[in-house]
Amino acid sequence: MPYIRIKRIKTKKGESYPYAYLVENKYKKKSRGARQKVLSYLGRVYELQKVKEKPGILEHPFEGDNFKAAMIELVKRELLNHGFVFWNEVYREGDIEIVFNPDGLTATRNGKQERLVLQMNDGFLCNETVNELIHFRGKGDDNEKGKQFAKALVKAGININQEMFVALAERFVLEPPENRELDPVINSKSR
Repeated sequence: MPYIRIKRIKTKKGESYPYAYLVENKYKKKSRGARQKVLSYLGRVYELQKVKEKPGILEHPFEGDNFKAAMIELVKRELLNHGFVFWNEVYREGDIEIVFNPDGLTATRNGKQERLVLQMNDGFLCNETVNELIHFRGKGDDNEKGKQFAKALVKAGININQEMFVALAERFVLEPPENRELDPVINSKSR
């Protein structure tokens, strides 16, 4: 299972900056140990602190049942919570600008498009984690799907309360009640 690894790189001037990579562990039989394999470079990491708490989406329900739009709204809310300002279709904080597009997001720094990672809460917001979130498809039973959905939110740096998580999971992730199979143990007891 891939995860994000942070590595500090020194410049020629002696300054050190964190960079993020998507990696996975591969077990090597010969050396009898795990080795990390870099799957992709994600970009330089910029750490953001939460400055306010914008009301959640439960106070602002979505039109229809568009999961992708709901996830993008969560990301936008989190950017606003971390000091970004929305103006003219762009989210800005200092010299960083974020624009949402059909494929996820585009980031620029000082006017130049750049691969960057925003460290927020307990996760990392970047194009890869946003894409993973908006294209989320859980596997297994409802319990497994719920766990996978929670991990995807945390990995992307999205912090929501339990009430909002349950509402989102019930609306978009879990099987509708009419499609769920009844628990065989409960079913056999009621006979």
